[in-house]
Amino acid sequence: MQRKYLNIILIFILYLIPCMNLYSKVEEYELKAAFFERFARFIDWPDSNAFNKQEYFTIQVVGDNPFGNKLEHIYKHQLIKNKKVKIIYAVNVDNIKDCNILFISHSVITKIPQIFDKIKSQDILLVGDSKGICELGVHINFYLYKSQLKFQINPKELKKDKFQVSHLLLYNSTIVNTKGGADE
Repeated sequence: MQRKYLNIILIFILYLIPCMNLYSKVEEYELKAAFFERFARFIDWPDSNAFNKQEYFTIQVVGDNPFGNKLEHIYKHQLIKNKKVKIIYAVNVDNIKDCNILFISHSVITKIPQIFDKIKSQDILLVGDSKGICELGVHINFYLYKSQLKFQINPKELKKDKFQVSHLLLYNSTIVNTKGGADE
């Protein structure tokens, strides 16, 4: 009889494990969504005149959307750089529109060269959450370390693209350089 109850408890625990993992993913992407505003606080876009004339601060996700409705929920009333936030989604690289932040989903990481071609000469902050993405030339990468959300920054790419970055943001990040760069 006790063994029967033990089996029921074990089955219940095994049933909950995927739910706990899903809950942690929801929290993870809610935090990542909120960090877009925090990054913008410490970064100035290259052409401030053009930036100031924009009606909205636009965040775009290219590829699969890991955020669900978190971006819309967080930025419904939250401003970024004193602007209302517009969220757009591009299923593939061909659908990328002009934006301020482009989140590169893991599903399109193999399309990084095409993304760079699509957005060249545009002032777009590139953010991702895939291992090695900063080394490919993306500006900021999220990662988990001991269950904490951390981020990497590629300051050489930010400088090359004429973004001004606060030392406070750099101080609180892991610095990464592009692979194949001049100092390798």
